Formats: sequence, C-alpha cells, structure tokens
Amino acid sequence: MVDAQKFERLSILSQQLNEQCSTLNDTITEWNKRLLALNLGLEVWLNPFDYSGVYYAENDSDVRQKCVKEISLGYAKVDGQWQLAIKEEFLIAGNEEREQDVPIRVTRLLSCTREMRIKAMERFDSLLSHIEEEVTQRLQIVAKAQKLAEIDKP
Repeated sequence: MVDAQKFERLSILSQQLNEQCSTLNDTITEWNKRLLALNLGLEVWLNPFDYSGVYYAENDSDVRQKCVKEISLGYAKVDGQWQLAIKEEFLIAGNEEREQDVPIRVTRLLSCTREMRIKAMERFDSLLSHIEEEVTQRLQIVAKAQKLAEIDKP
C-alpha cells in the first residue's frame, strides 16, 4: 500500500523543484545575456563532466561499434547565437586517436533536460574561469603576432 505521507512530501518537494528550476532557467538566460554582451566570439569548452553509458553506433560498413558518450559544458554559437551549451561526443571505445568518432551534438543549455541543466550549472564557475584563461591566452597570441609584424616592417 502507498504511504500517503510520502506522496504528500513528494508533492511538496516536486513543487519546490519546479520553482527552483524555473529560477535556474532565468539564471541561465541572464548569463547568456551577460556573456553575449561581452562580444567574445570564442568557443570554449570545459573538459567532459559526465560519461554516460555505453552505446553502439554503426559505421560506414554497417559494423556496430561500442561508444561512450562524453558531455561537456561550454560557450558556443548554437542556432546562430552565442550561448551556454552542452556538447555530447560519442567516442568509439578504444579509439584514443579519435579519428573515427561519431559526430558531435551541440545543444543550447536551455533546451537540455532539467538534470543536465543542474549538472552543468555546478560547473559554471569553472567555465567562467576557463573563458577568462582562453581570452588571456588569445590576447597574448595576438600581441605576439602584432610584435612579429612590426619586425617585418621595412
């Protein structure tokens, strides 16, 4: 028999989860706006944070190959707009060179499942740090290239 009190507690928790996830969507939307306003134009991905299950993919010769799905949080141009995104990459097991991997799927974070959005936001601070590192590195590369260009001037 079902415990009515358990169901009542679950109902209350469910309502709280729905309210918090609505707030989470607003937070993601706000961060998308803030990052877009920076006009970075850089695609940046964190190392995978989730390795999900085992899948089988068929290659060109209809041979089924064992794959593992890696999931990463990043900032990329998706559907024509820069935004927080999730990258799912299906890796053929035992293929360290990654030459024959199944294509990558990139999805805007707001379109992902609730569970995926929550997992991703756990890594958001790390993503901001990584974006900062990438921008700094790109600035150094551009400065070095400009300095080399000055040397080549007659």
